[in-house]
Amino acid sequence: MFRVKRRSCRSRRRSLLGDRRGSVALEFALVIGPFLLITLGMIEMGLVYYASDLLDQATQETARKIRTGQLQAAAASSELNGSYTEGGGGVSGDSSGSSGDPPSAQELFKENLCSSMKGLISCDDPSRVYFDVRNYQDFDQVDMAPPDTDQDTGMVITEFDPGNRDQVIMVRTYYKWALLIPFMKYLLRDKADSHGNVVLSSTVVFRNEPFPDLVSSGG
Repeated sequence: MFRVKRRSCRSRRRSLLGDRRGSVALEFALVIGPFLLITLGMIEMGLVYYASDLLDQATQETARKIRTGQLQAAAASSELNGSYTEGGGGVSGDSSGSSGDPPSAQELFKENLCSSMKGLISCDDPSRVYFDVRNYQDFDQVDMAPPDTDQDTGMVITEFDPGNRDQVIMVRTYYKWALLIPFMKYLLRDKADSHGNVVLSSTVVFRNEPFPDLVSSGG
């Protein structure tokens, strides 16, 4: 009787060890997690690089309006109403200040920058998009150091002065891209901040064209 029970236990153990039912489901459960993380990581990486390229294009397009004097002229014009066009190019100017006055050069710059990035990058949150525009007399005076940050508020201290004719201008734009996958900030740690945002940036340096002198060039 004892021998029969012993053989029965052995045969049961062998049948369990040889039972392959459910192995596929178990293997799938082990693989699906890392697979999804890698796939989503690749998608987000592609979106980050695409957004960076979009910011580059928008920065170059908007900086060109400073270079040709269109943006400065649009801001200086007292007859600005909806849009301003000069020399075959246009400067969007649908927004206005809180008092109903024509938009400043800084407001026009942001509006044109944001309109060139519609679709993927949103300017609805003002804390995510910011820019720094400075003018110099010559290229060797250009300071490429990042803008300072206010130690109390954590806000980046920027300037906006598109200059006048023949001046050297440096345009820098920034956008804080919110990462969807937390672990991506470790892969992009050279660009990510402590809040899980990747700071995208674009820089353009050029000399303004010899356009007519303007009464006002700043915002």
